Amino acid sequence: MAEHHYPGTGELAKNLQNKWDSLAAAPYITQPMLIIHGTDDTLIPIEMGRQIYAAAPSKTKQFLSVAGAGHTGLWRSDTLPKLFAFIDQFAFR
Repeated sequence: MAEHHYPGTGELAKNLQNKWDSLAAAPYITQPMLIIHGTDDTLIPIEMGRQIYAAAPSKTKQFLSVAGAGHTGLWRSDTLPKLFAFIDQFAFR
């Protein structure tokens, strides 16, 4: 993300202590996975979310793009039912 937001600062990115390399971890995700991403996210571009989705081998995965939402504002009346439906697939009955 540092390189995305500050191009040409590759050295800075190498020296950051807090790193969350979700794309590198994605190939190990076999559990059910739901990615919820805003179409207007200026912090983490939606294409990065799609890359993580594509890289994960989970057999039960969904990508939910939330129209007009940014990095926040995802928990809306049109999004929550989809989240709950995803969770309900795995609820103990």
